[in-house]
Amino acid sequence: MYSKRIYAAWFGIHFFLLTAVCFAGVFWLIAQGSTILPSAFDEYARKAEFVATWCLGKEAGGSNPLRRGIATYLHAAGIQAGYSFFAP
Repeated sequence: MYSKRIYAAWFGIHFFLLTAVCFAGVFWLIAQGSTILPSAFDEYARKAEFVATWCLGKEAGGSNPLRRGIATYLHAAGIQAGYSFFAP
């Protein structure tokens, strides 16, 4: 029973990080004006991108152990960068 909780927690963490990577990429595209959305969305997209990158630890200092841990996991899992609209 204990291992099922660990698996469920890890599943939640993994897909939270995966979603944050995807949202960071999409919001970056919107903030850059690379979509057909009106420019009124740019400021909101910048704020949303900041929240997504904060969840990924990218706003922390380079030597922050939490940031390094998240980055290591993202690289090991192969989800360090989202494909945005185009997947291989």
